Amino acid sequence: MMEKENLINAYFEGRLTDEQNLEFQELLRSDAVFLQEFTFQKKLKKAIATEERAALKKQLESFDKKPSARTFPMKWIAVAASFVLLVALGSLLFYNHKPDYENLYTENFREFPNLSHPVVRSGTAENETDKAFSAYDKKDYQNAVVWFSKIGNDEALFYKGISEMSIRDHQNAAGDFAKINKENFPFREHLIWYEALNYLKTGNAEKAKDNLKSLENNRIYKEKAEELLSELD
Repeated sequence: MMEKENLINAYFEGRLTDEQNLEFQELLRSDAVFLQEFTFQKKLKKAIATEERAALKKQLESFDKKPSARTFPMKWIAVAASFVLLVALGSLLFYNHKPDYENLYTENFREFPNLSHPVVRSGTAENETDKAFSAYDKKDYQNAVVWFSKIGNDEALFYKGISEMSIRDHQNAAGDFAKINKENFPFREHLIWYEALNYLKTGNAEKAKDNLKSLENNRIYKEKAEELLSELD
């Protein structure tokens, strides 16, 4: 097993094997300290890239504004400029690679708490709703899907979709979210957020962006939505 710090370094250098990538994804899900360190380093590298781009722009602009005191042959000026450009492009390619949808999803997905139907732990499930939410609270998402399917209202579809996301059944989750009447749904902003994450997991970045933009003024999701949008742009 690779050391955690080495795993993070290998991720940024693009040299994780398939086995190491699985270990990396599992740590993001289960190790809060690892997730915090990874998030910090990612933001740090992004800030460094921004500084490098600003410095490069300033340097290139100076070529036109400040004539040199010495006269150099034009071919050497061209070689030097080409070298600077190649170094800059290499840096930009490293820091501005295509967004890793899998990691963005893993960093942001957490199951929604049961706010609808608290189940008394010592009691016996009396009906389908009790059984569905009891399974959900126990993180038995396979059975939660079965019981929520028997209820079928918007609230059940919402929790069923999140249960399906938890067991990686993202196609059915998308179908269930689409059936919900968003206008009258009490958890509307939460639904939009989870639907955005589901789009992200399946690689549909444009639809994910549409959902996230609709949350930019939402007090609950504003910060998270803006951060995700900045990663996707």
